[in-house]
Amino acid sequence: MHQHDDQNKPTGEMTNRDVANSQENPSSLDPNSSFDHVRLLQMWLDLPTVREQRRFLESHSYLLEKHVNTLKKAIIAQESEKTNQEKKLREAILLLQDAQRRGGNIQAIRESYINLYGGFALDLPSWLETVEQELIELFKESSPEMTAEARVTLLQGALERIQKDTAIPLVVHATLNLELMSAWMMQQRTSRTQAIEKAFQCGEKALQTFTVASYPYQYATIQRYLGGAYLSRIAGERRENLERAIASYQEALRVLTIDNFPLDYAKIHNNMGIVYGLRIAGERRENLERAIVSYQEALRVHAQNTSSFYYAQTYNNLGIAYKERIEGGRRENLEKTFVCYHEVLRVCTLETFPFEYARVQNNLGIAYQERIVGRHENLERAIASYQEALRVYTPDTFPLEYARVQNNLGKVYARRMMGERRENLEQAIVCHHHALRIRTRNAIPLGYAEIQNDLGYIYTQRIVGESKENLEQAIISYQEALQVYTLQAFPREYRNVHMNLAEVEAQLKNWEGAKESYIAALVAEDLLIILGTGTHGRDAILKEGRDAAIRLGYALSRLECMEDAAIAIERGRAHGLAEAMAFDAADPMLIHNQQRRARYIQVRTTLIAAQAQLHESLPTHLDENVRRHLDLERTTTYRQAKADFDTLIAEIRAANDPGSFMDNPLDSARLHQAAVQLGEGHVLVYLLATPWGGAAIAIQGLHTFSSACFLSLDFPGLTDKFVDSLIETHLNDHSERIIGGLILAQTGQGFERFCQQWEGTTIQAKVQALEAACQQAGQDSSLLQALQTLLADSPFTSFITQPFSSLSQHVLNEMSATCDHSFLQIELDRCLPLLQTMVMDPLVSWLKEHEAAGVTLIPCGYLAIFPLPNLVLASGRTVNETLPTSVVPSTRSLLRSHASRPPSAGITALGDPQENLPWSEAEALTLHSLARQSFLPSAAYIKTRATRERLLSALETSWVVDASCHGSFDTRDFLQSALRLTNNERITMAEMLNHQIDVRGLRLVILSACQTALLDTSGARDEFHSLAAALLQSGAHAVLASQWPVDDQATYLLIVRFIQEWLPRRDYEPPTAALARAQQWLRTVTNQQLLSWHRRLPPSSAQELPTLLPWHPLEDITPAMASSHWQPIPVRGRSTRYDLSDAELIVRLGAQSQDPAVAPYTNPYYWSAFQVIGW
Repeated sequence: MHQHDDQNKPTGEMTNRDVANSQENPSSLDPNSSFDHVRLLQMWLDLPTVREQRRFLESHSYLLEKHVNTLKKAIIAQESEKTNQEKKLREAILLLQDAQRRGGNIQAIRESYINLYGGFALDLPSWLETVEQELIELFKESSPEMTAEARVTLLQGALERIQKDTAIPLVVHATLNLELMSAWMMQQRTSRTQAIEKAFQCGEKALQTFTVASYPYQYATIQRYLGGAYLSRIAGERRENLERAIASYQEALRVLTIDNFPLDYAKIHNNMGIVYGLRIAGERRENLERAIVSYQEALRVHAQNTSSFYYAQTYNNLGIAYKERIEGGRRENLEKTFVCYHEVLRVCTLETFPFEYARVQNNLGIAYQERIVGRHENLERAIASYQEALRVYTPDTFPLEYARVQNNLGKVYARRMMGERRENLEQAIVCHHHALRIRTRNAIPLGYAEIQNDLGYIYTQRIVGESKENLEQAIISYQEALQVYTLQAFPREYRNVHMNLAEVEAQLKNWEGAKESYIAALVAEDLLIILGTGTHGRDAILKEGRDAAIRLGYALSRLECMEDAAIAIERGRAHGLAEAMAFDAADPMLIHNQQRRARYIQVRTTLIAAQAQLHESLPTHLDENVRRHLDLERTTTYRQAKADFDTLIAEIRAANDPGSFMDNPLDSARLHQAAVQLGEGHVLVYLLATPWGGAAIAIQGLHTFSSACFLSLDFPGLTDKFVDSLIETHLNDHSERIIGGLILAQTGQGFERFCQQWEGTTIQAKVQALEAACQQAGQDSSLLQALQTLLADSPFTSFITQPFSSLSQHVLNEMSATCDHSFLQIELDRCLPLLQTMVMDPLVSWLKEHEAAGVTLIPCGYLAIFPLPNLVLASGRTVNETLPTSVVPSTRSLLRSHASRPPSAGITALGDPQENLPWSEAEALTLHSLARQSFLPSAAYIKTRATRERLLSALETSWVVDASCHGSFDTRDFLQSALRLTNNERITMAEMLNHQIDVRGLRLVILSACQTALLDTSGARDEFHSLAAALLQSGAHAVLASQWPVDDQATYLLIVRFIQEWLPRRDYEPPTAALARAQQWLRTVTNQQLLSWHRRLPPSSAQELPTLLPWHPLEDITPAMASSHWQPIPVRGRSTRYDLSDAELIVRLGAQSQDPAVAPYTNPYYWSAFQVIGW
């Protein structure tokens, strides 16, 4: 019953030592005695039923007088030491206070009892008391879900009979309807849709009597139930139902505060968490954080009794929220999920709470299914958990839960690694069909749609039967799911199913069908993006999109619709960049109405400030909960600022002031315009890989626009599978352990991942474990090759057999730097020739056939992590040497509305701000001298003068800026990637994206720091998140940046040579052509030529170099120096996980640079990291 059941049964022995026993006659007590007041109140509290208590208080109404408040507080202070009494005492004091407010008479007492306990607190006919008692017995007999059907029958009969007795008060009718509402919500036999709608009808009837003015507690209870009914509702729009659930819960919280009704308050927050976890409106990332906040708010109450059912229930839901969580690391969130579930199992055993025990076993199965580490074993644990849940959930007792577990079992069998694949897939189909017997489209439409989507996947994988028939059956299943998952009600699910459907159509070569489904998925994506909050919010939505725009472009190219293909791919590129360009290009002076213009400037300024605050890093010392609350506050502020901004933009357009304000239409003519403005013969090339092959979609910069400007070239072997094999190599033992791949090498995390993944007490033992595993799997490992090089090198011989735990951080850092340097070289040697043969050789030949004069690549997906312009072709020349080649995030990034600053704005160079990169200092000084030699204004700031303020000023005023310093890419939060300056100052990517740094008109930024062109591959890849792209988004025309940790000396040589090549030709040549010559020089120059070149540098810089640099002319090298071939060379920046004083050292053979005829920088590691982003 929804009433407070502990008031309907004996509460145990009295606790007041002054009361001898509960049978004492109250008439013998003196109403004027304070001592007897205490005894009377105690007697009242100890009466066994609510009705007896009400009658007693009506007979002793003087207990309500204000002067006894002190006594009532004393009783509470005395009794509250016993937790089982606290709730009863709290209700008692609330009831007394409510009765006082209502007038303090008998009628007031009666109304207060109705408010707190419902109509059953009044005197009832004997038959109705029997109904009440039967309800109590049903609750005692089993769980509410098990007795719901019996309660519905009992209560319906009581309501039919009560209609014939006009003497029974309306509040009793309302209470019966409220009880029936609760029963209908738990009913499992009747159609779920019908049961929930009947619950609504009962609730509405109860609300006619229980109003907020007369009976606030009963009103709030109905609102709480309505929230649950809206949460479970099947009829109507899901989005609207969930919003109504939130509104109902918030209405209930107006009455049910944590101080007066803590348990009800906690229950509501628990349910609010469920709603936020399912919410469609708003951004999912934010909603999940709000769900966690709600659960933690509930635990403020439930934590006082860590053995209670409600405590366990809330922890179960908190575990679900962490499993679904987008914020934070996936691995860490899943481990928190397991902590929550194991806490539930501490309370809920099969014997104590079987229903909740089975529920958490089901949830454990889902968590094991998604666990990242040890996938093979975890899938078996998931099956065991589901089977444990089925000990409780049977088709007869709990059909809905039974169906849920069967569906989850089907998902596991579909992905199971143990056993025969054929048998597992057939077992998955059996499980799903078990679930479909209960989850029919009419009864449980959402559950039905989920199963159909899962079946669609299984049929795409099925081995039994004809492949075509299975794929056609998959299409039928997906189409069935879409009958429920509509665009407006379920945009996330709608997008996901359409993506699945499109992939099946593509497998069948039905490109028209694939096109239609991809278009539908992208319509949903646009709807979801509107709900996103800030860069992270948009990124989280796009990350789930599975390259829909790229695959749509490929499908359109199969249909020979090249213009449409280019537009489709461009629409999916760098949403943030396109939005920022439109934002920056919106000139307030275009708004004629002065008041409206002033409002626009104001709301724009407010939005910029809100976005800056949203993206600002929170202090690291704050715990997770404090950080979450602060982040949600910032999100709310940003969301309001964005809503105000969007409203005003709509008003400006509606007033035609102007109607096209901030409108950035995209069509094939604009794409062609971008190619034309780069020069005659320039070609823009979208390069893409899909599951079915790759393609180049090209836009020629011909003066006459026509469909002939759009061309395509196929690369049949350029599949997602091929690209995945280059970026990440996993051990084929179902462990998900990584043994190679360019991404791990680029980020400099190979050694760190190796130490984490492999068992062994020493480095040598760990390497042996990796080697044995690779031999057993029959696989080669580039990471193992790098580690074997490490073990063979003399500086570390004495450390590899020492206990791993005894190695200092200094030693580990040097090992890491050495290993990762070798690892990157090996990966480049593996990947680049494959891409050259498969992609770049045929692409360049094709472009030359079409008389291309220059190329701008727009690499899609993971292709953007490769140094494509710098691949060496079969001719021996690089792509960039053959055709001047740059890279851009999107074609729209080339359509700048502002011109470049003039060269007279000068060159500013900053070097060695942290005083540990001597070649960086030399670079800044040399560029300063070369600029002056070319009669250009210049300034150089080195060491402590290389401040954040000076760099910001240079970015806003100079023609060219060279930031020769440490840079890092933050793999956990790309917005915190940064350039590091003196005094631990930084300029982060967040600042570059927040419209706070105005670099519009800046011709070129040289980021000769590490990882400045490294992309965020863990997020939405086509958003092109990198420090270089962030500067492009801020307004720079081009950025010269690196894709991996770069050698300090080699970088100095390359950048200085680049400036020498470009400055004399700056008026007519793009930077990428000069870069090609500089890279060709560096990869071929010998030591003797380097010495000669060094002597020809401008005098001022040449004089500085011998004192600045740990570098010796060849004639000064002694035999002793030559034999000591190990030499630590600084590297410009590494991941912020390492201590810079140690981890920025990389070891290489100094002997290579001591032979005059040797070209020391031939390896692509030294020269191919740099590319021009922009033009």
